[in-house]
Order: sequence, then structure tokens, then C-alpha cells
Amino acid sequence: MRSMNGKEMVIAALDGKPCDRVPVCPYLAGEYLYARAGDLKIAGADPEIVRAAAHVAVYSRHDVDWVQIFGVRGAPRGLPKVVAAGSVGRDAACAETLVPVRSSEDLLAGGELDALAYVADKLGSSRFVAYGMPGPFGSMFPLLGFETMLVMLRENPEAVRHLLDRIVERGKNICKAARCVGADGIWLEEIFASADTISPADYQEFAFPCEKSLIEAAAAEGLKVMLYFCGDVVPRLGRLRSLQIAALAVEESKKKFVVDIGAVRESVGPGVCLFGNADVMLLLKDDPADLEREIARQISAAGPARFIVGVGSPVPPQTAPEAIDGFVETARRLGNMERVSRC
Repeated sequence: MRSMNGKEMVIAALDGKPCDRVPVCPYLAGEYLYARAGDLKIAGADPEIVRAAAHVAVYSRHDVDWVQIFGVRGAPRGLPKVVAAGSVGRDAACAETLVPVRSSEDLLAGGELDALAYVADKLGSSRFVAYGMPGPFGSMFPLLGFETMLVMLRENPEAVRHLLDRIVERGKNICKAARCVGADGIWLEEIFASADTISPADYQEFAFPCEKSLIEAAAAEGLKVMLYFCGDVVPRLGRLRSLQIAALAVEESKKKFVVDIGAVRESVGPGVCLFGNADVMLLLKDDPADLEREIARQISAAGPARFIVGVGSPVPPQTAPEAIDGFVETARRLGNMERVSRC
């Protein structure tokens, strides 16, 4: 019988179907990938294709089961400029200025997702293609800055609602375009909606409805939605369980909150696929025994069905490529379904 490839195994895990082994999908997109891309010295006339080629090279180098890519053409990187809460108008016109919305047809015609299309063409037959997007609530951060975003919840809630409506509308069109060029799923990052950042009432009023609307629209396009919920997720799990997500990914324990993957499994039940949240510091410590113990613990606590071995945060840029190779090899060995069934 033919072995399943990475794409097939990820889809099986998301759907709760049998697969050869637990898929392995570490978070390589971000500063680690840009660091390795600099090492590779990939050249070309179109910066989007150069960026895409770097993704193909790095994800192929580590032979993982997915490829994860973010961003539209020309998307800025770095921190936002500070915006005063009072400078943001209360009407819909201000939201339209801050959040331009383009149709999926215009996005495709303008080459906004050329990098995603390139990656899907090169790797989409063998790896699950996850297109990364910021969650609706967190999408206000690059527009307003952190402090203004939170102040506006109190001082200008109507403007916040207008912004979120526009952000969701924009996101729906991006999802549709992403599906057209070959994305299998959406990696949706909600970074400022956790219990250590906003209140339960603010989450319920502002963040949850727009998360729900965008997730349902993406799922209707046939995309598998993987929600990466950062921060203290535990008080939010009851609400997240009701969303139409294929998988939930969470950060590792840090600061003053604890996110144990076994406790997350107990809370969400067996019907949601979970990404493991192994601490990326294990990759920097270069202690194979510690890494093996943690991966084995997570597979036992949350898997092996509907489980994907992952890390709680993006892999740091200073991580040695060989450390990631060791992570992948260990996860595949421990996640072999025949081995797991014997344990």
C-alpha cells in the first residue's frame, strides 16, 4: 500500500481519519525563514517570487508536512506607527480609508497572492498549503498600535465595530482568492484577544463575532481553518470549541499563564484537531532527550488522533537547521501509528 504524503496526512488528521503517522508541522514562517532566506541568497526580479522561492527551499530542506506562507504583495513588515484614539473617526468612511477592501478577482488580477500561488504550484501536491492571516481583532494592531486599539474599545467602540466589519470583509475576499490559487487551509492568528489582554466582555462583544464570521466564510470556501490563539487561551476554550475550525493551535506556557496541551484536549474534546505547543526553547537548548520526552508527552496527552506535532511559537531565527531536523525526525519516529498503538 502506498504511503501517505504530508498533505494527505495533515488532511487526515484535521478530519479525524486514519493516517500513517502523526503529521509534523513546525512554525518556520517568520524570522527563522527570513534568516535562512538570507543565507540562501535567492535572487530574482520579482520580490514576491523570491520570497516564495525561499519558502519552498526552507520547507523542502526540512521535509515537513506543510508549507506556511503569509502576506499579500507589498505587505509592510515591522511595528505600526502610533495613532491617537481621538484621531480615528466614528463613521464608516474612516474605516473604509483605513481598511481598503478589494474583491478576490482584483486581488488575483493584481498579483497580490503570487507568492502563495508559486508555493502551491511547487509544493501543493505533496504538502498541505496553509495561508497565514492575522485574526480580525489583532488586525487592528498594525492600523492603530496596541494602546490605541485598547483605548478605543472604551472611548470609540462604534469605530472599532466599523473597522472590524471592514477587516472581516477584506479577509473573506482574501480567503476566496487564496483558495483559487491553491491554498488548502487558513492559518488564522488571533494575537490580542486572550484572557491576559482583554476582558471576557470585550472578547464576546468585539473579537468573537468577527472570528466566527471570517472562519465560517473560509470554511464555506472549502478551506481548513486552523486557529492559532495566542496568550492565555484557557478561559476562551469554551467559546472556541463552538467555532467551525478544523484545528486549534496554542502558545506554550509563558509569562504568568499555563497552557498544558493535555488540559486543552480535555476542554475541547476529541472532535477538534490540536497542534502541539512544544516550547521552541527546546530547539535552542540542543537537548535531544528533553525534546523527545516533551514530544512523547504531547502525543500521549492530546493524540495521536486529531493531533499534529508543532511548536507553541515561531521558530527563532538563531535556531540551527540541524535542531529542526532533529525535531522532525523525533516527531516522526514517536508519531508512527504502529509504534503508538503498541505503547
